[in-house]
Amino acid sequence: MPEDNLNILEQVISMTRERDKRSLESSFVEILSGVLGFEMAMLVKVSHGKNDWSLEVLSYYARGFEDAGSTYARPKIVAPMDDLIRQCIETQTSVSEERESSSRRIYPVIVNYSVKALLMVYTRAMSAQLDQMAQSFVQIYSNFMAVLDDNERDTLTGLFNRKAFDSHISELLEDVEKKMGGAFHDVDRRGQITEANRWLGILDIDHFKRINDTYGHLYGDEVLMIFSNLMQKSFRKSDLLFRYGGEEFVVILTPASEKDAIKVFNRFRERLEAYDVPQVGQVTVSIGIAKLTPNAHPATVVENADQSLYYAKENGRNRVANFHQLVDQGILKARSIKDEIELF
Repeated sequence: MPEDNLNILEQVISMTRERDKRSLESSFVEILSGVLGFEMAMLVKVSHGKNDWSLEVLSYYARGFEDAGSTYARPKIVAPMDDLIRQCIETQTSVSEERESSSRRIYPVIVNYSVKALLMVYTRAMSAQLDQMAQSFVQIYSNFMAVLDDNERDTLTGLFNRKAFDSHISELLEDVEKKMGGAFHDVDRRGQITEANRWLGILDIDHFKRINDTYGHLYGDEVLMIFSNLMQKSFRKSDLLFRYGGEEFVVILTPASEKDAIKVFNRFRERLEAYDVPQVGQVTVSIGIAKLTPNAHPATVVENADQSLYYAKENGRNRVANFHQLVDQGILKARSIKDEIELF
């Protein structure tokens, strides 16, 4: 086997050793650029907003700045959208344009039939062989990302699983800490600037054991699937939805004010209450919510939401309980930093 081909195989093997998505994003761009000799390459996440797609740079490589790829993803950088990028997303095929001194080519990273990311490469000359090799690397990366994505999904509901939650909660708390005072800001309908935060809600289906015992696990599974489908229809695409375990689910909201967060969770609770589940009838949910605050341990945020969930279930069920309101009312007590250190 020619030495060059052996080197490429070794690089592919090295890339597929990664099990963390963030590390894989960085190594993919660096390895591909090193093997194929691109001047610059950029991996960009694609998210679908209300009116258009948004792009976030995940990793990049530039010749002469080889160490940049691992750090460029933090802080988050939003990439500009243009017609060529939009064409690539819409057609799900690679596109290119020639410039005076370089060639730009964009490859879609397709996972489960959807464009999840784009690889944008810049080189002085793009031969047919180089283009084919780049496409092969992108296909390998897409397939491997699909495997990692499946490993983070609950097989019954299709929502993120507990493993994915453990990964996301730490990343989101890091993001909160980078914002001033841990707060985001939003503009309401009247044009007033309001403080917004990420909110974590734990949702527990009321009397789920009774459903299983009365109707059997087959109907219990159907309730879980209906519940998860309603979640996906009720919350925004930018909200993170998890099946935490059994009949417990977790939602992490896109930054929202306290008033809006309560409204969003109540809207879902009311939508579920009004749904007539075949054979079972009415199903309700109790919800405990807590704010993601800077310097908080992930387990503390979960415990805060769990305390408020317990309060909701002990006080009538089918309601939303806000941890911070309950603390202000003296009903619950916030843990101190000392308590957190002793526990962990």
